[in-house]
Amino acid sequence: IKLTLTREEHSMDLETTETGPHTCPVCLLSSDENDETVYCRTPCSHVLCQSCAEHMLLLKPHSNTEDAEEDIYRSTPTLGLCPICRASICLLDLQRVNAATNDDGTTTDLYETNDISSTWPVYRSSFHPIVGANEQQRYGAPDVETLPILSFSDPPHVNLRGWGLDVDVGDRGEEWTATFDSSFFFEKAMTFHGRASTVTNGPEHRRIHATELECVAQFSHDLQFIRAGYIRWKWDPVRYPLDGTWKVSWTSDADASATITVCAHTFQHGGTYQIDSESNGSSHTPRFEWPSADGTLPAVVQTSNVSIPPGTFGPNVGEEIRWTTTSTDERYQTIVWTRLSRNSTKVLSLASPFTPIVYRVPTENDPLSDIPPHNPNGIWGNVFCQANSVGLASYHFDPDSFRNACTDDAATNVNVNVNANAAMRTPTEVSAYISYENPHTRVWPALDNGAPIPARVPFRRVSWDPGERLFRGEICWVEDFQTTWQGCAKWCYRIKFDSSFTCIVSGGCSQYGLARRNISDSSIPQALPLKVHLFGEELVYISARIEDYIAKEMTDSPQMEHAEFARLALRWHEEGASRRTLEMFTRVWTAMRNGRSGIIS
Repeated sequence: IKLTLTREEHSMDLETTETGPHTCPVCLLSSDENDETVYCRTPCSHVLCQSCAEHMLLLKPHSNTEDAEEDIYRSTPTLGLCPICRASICLLDLQRVNAATNDDGTTTDLYETNDISSTWPVYRSSFHPIVGANEQQRYGAPDVETLPILSFSDPPHVNLRGWGLDVDVGDRGEEWTATFDSSFFFEKAMTFHGRASTVTNGPEHRRIHATELECVAQFSHDLQFIRAGYIRWKWDPVRYPLDGTWKVSWTSDADASATITVCAHTFQHGGTYQIDSESNGSSHTPRFEWPSADGTLPAVVQTSNVSIPPGTFGPNVGEEIRWTTTSTDERYQTIVWTRLSRNSTKVLSLASPFTPIVYRVPTENDPLSDIPPHNPNGIWGNVFCQANSVGLASYHFDPDSFRNACTDDAATNVNVNVNANAAMRTPTEVSAYISYENPHTRVWPALDNGAPIPARVPFRRVSWDPGERLFRGEICWVEDFQTTWQGCAKWCYRIKFDSSFTCIVSGGCSQYGLARRNISDSSIPQALPLKVHLFGEELVYISARIEDYIAKEMTDSPQMEHAEFARLALRWHEEGASRRTLEMFTRVWTAMRNGRSGIIS
């Protein structure tokens, strides 16, 4: 069924949008039911409640597609699609419904942004493309020398380093600097928005011509890496009329074909090629060169049979270009390009899950240098991690917090109750915390209010029983951060360790949400049990210094290695370590035997 509004009906609909009553099309909440609800209007004139708008545009899942253009509105915080008409919208363009009109006829935006770069939390920071050592061993060493660098000086800018004109080539040392002439920072979501118009600065002989460059980047809570975002070039389609996607065929065999994407008249297919549409004089027939098969003969010249004069847009979708070549190979003497789409943009994801590259603040220090040596006598000073990664929800027990309050050989329990006033203390002041400082946490969702995950979340109401080797503590999302995370208001932990404090053998994490309560009841709502995650099953944690511990326990005799590790594994098993925990220990030991180091990342 297709419904069509007449001009008069559409005008009446807009009047209703302005005057109300309003009903959110997502949650169906009406302004007649709750006068306190804030409603906002999109640029396409549709009305949403503010809560639903933030939920749609800030809580973004990480993309499951490698299409960078599609990824922009799927996974970039503050951007999305209108739930009514699917138009592209930005949270910061929403305006409050029934807002007072300014003197210039505009209405007040729903959110405030900061365009003074010297006051931004990322001021004087630069974010470089970096690949970790473990990722290099797993994926190889991607070329990051031609990827851009984001710098937030005054004014903020991006150094392109060959990216933009050439896909992955360019003279080392050459840089193009695009200065953002319009930019602002949105602190609620920790996002930067910038736009540069008519970017042409660069080496004179390799000048970039683009009508616009835009960038959106969301930063981690500790401002050390980029959680989500992109850089997008918009090219002049008249200057680059062959930009887009093409099907390339070079024989009558249907299987002898490929699909290429041309951007700024540059494309890749086993190499990088630059199309020249000006050197043929008045004929304006595009041409480019590619190396001969053995590399010793002159380059093959490929010339089109289509003239594309300046100011024209080239073939339409579905139309063909035939090329002739100087190749002696009969298969390549005639090549046909069939246009599949036009595309005058190029998108680079700044936080794609399909690449090991992370944009972060560079440091010369070893990230593991801050982790103290393994303490075999208690939890204080130890760090326990999952997936061999520190900062991926790893547990840190500060060695100094309880130095004067307790000893690990104490006969009685030690309890420390942290009151609500301690919410602003640093994690070390409250003895233990969970770290989310690893850049790989960028694929995890933001807090339920759209803010990035905090770098460190302190345990509250901590207790430690040294006799039972039992730790208890709470992670209080609502108490400390005034929001839930994935619907959870707090997590309650019960953690039991092995006798050498190399792993967690049992216990669990009980998750609680917020129970509904009567609006007239002013008391704090009770926690609603949601789910329990068990250690050793869903949660598998070992010491971040397990390599040091295993090396210390083993002798130098290769003949005894298997027997000595079997002795360790038997003790872990007898003390309650799960099968999955023992498998993690075995993987670490096997990697050490094969000469690998730095297994814990």
